[in-house]
Amino acid sequence: MKSVAKRACVLALLVLSGCVVASIQPFYEERDLVQDQRLNCKWDDPDDDEPCYWLFCPKADGKYQLKLVGENEGSKKEISYEFALFKVKGGLYGDWLYKGDDENSPGIPGHVLYRIEFIESELKMSMLDADVMREKLKSGKIRMSYQVQEGTDY
Repeated sequence: MKSVAKRACVLALLVLSGCVVASIQPFYEERDLVQDQRLNCKWDDPDDDEPCYWLFCPKADGKYQLKLVGENEGSKKEISYEFALFKVKGGLYGDWLYKGDDENSPGIPGHVLYRIEFIESELKMSMLDADVMREKLKSGKIRMSYQVQEGTDY
């Protein structure tokens, strides 16, 4: 149970510190949404010292409900998020929406961008580097609308 809350808090801190690519707007367009059967299962972390798993549940709108479920001493804790899987130029990406309304959130809603890969029977979710993304946006290599926060470089 602690593990689920701990993971949510660590990710929230990374988002607030600017270490990951985050936005108040989604990273995808509705037309780019996909659902992948490989994602529709329970994902365990064999390296975790507490029983914890992630469950991606497909929704009718083309997105997923992502449930982080932890068990500790017979009690179960579940935290749910919205997750959108989408393709860009053949690459698979995930947009994880934090609504800012749960106890493990910094209270700020936002989207976090991940590169998604399936390697054999494993799911790999990699956070993208904010500095690399910023440079690609500025140079025009990535074309999407964005807004720079006043008084910052991002």
